[in-house]
Amino acid sequence: MVDDTDLIAGARAGDRLAARRLYDRHAPRVYRLIFRMVSEDSLAQEYTQDTFVKAFDRLEQYRGESAFSTWLHSVAVSSVLTGFRRRKRLRFRETELEEASHVATRSDGSDLGREYATGHDVELLRSGYAGLSSATAKQAILSVLAEEGGASNLRWLLGVAGDAAASPELRAQAIEAGQRAGASAAQLGTLYAQAPDRRAKEAAINGLLKRGDRPSVDLLLGIARTETDPTVRRSLISRLGRLEDARVKEFLKELVGQ
Repeated sequence: MVDDTDLIAGARAGDRLAARRLYDRHAPRVYRLIFRMVSEDSLAQEYTQDTFVKAFDRLEQYRGESAFSTWLHSVAVSSVLTGFRRRKRLRFRETELEEASHVATRSDGSDLGREYATGHDVELLRSGYAGLSSATAKQAILSVLAEEGGASNLRWLLGVAGDAAASPELRAQAIEAGQRAGASAAQLGTLYAQAPDRRAKEAAINGLLKRGDRPSVDLLLGIARTETDPTVRRSLISRLGRLEDARVKEFLKELVGQ
């Protein structure tokens, strides 16, 4: 089976067969995700087609930092938002997947361009999040809100990140999304301090490392000194060793001296 990476490279180079194989591989899951959100077969097919038109148009933007399917699901949620805006309606009602008997077929639509959600659309998206039982749909929404950014989205993402009722995976993804939406070092430090599990701690640490500014490094050094989970601490110390920072180098010398 040809890997997604090879198919993506081929599609970027203009190989229509590679693009078709990517579509055939991922279209069923994209369709199911969208159907859960819109509960209507014809709309799900339309938005699936929109998703792939946008995805192939923006394929150069996929950097491989996450699975292609995760990136594609974010494009799908964006396409649904655009469609909702066109129709001036939003329905976040999940329906049994057994009702979705059709899988969308690709059309050669024209370039739809990059479209963004309005503030009202995003508020509706946030309000519908809790009613979704699909983790895939929730992950895609977290990613879209991270890309949208803004103070209100950041506050909402931080709320999800601190929700004790959320799954460890969704909490961690919300922390990562919060970092992308502009969470400060102090906010990420608070999420680390409140983290109920290793996955959340690692996500907060990763966010601080990505920021890389002085307040973030100060917090990371404090974590490296006090973290009681040996796995988390070893991983952090290893990653700190890659930073060109005098304070980090001094800290590492202290460790060697111990």
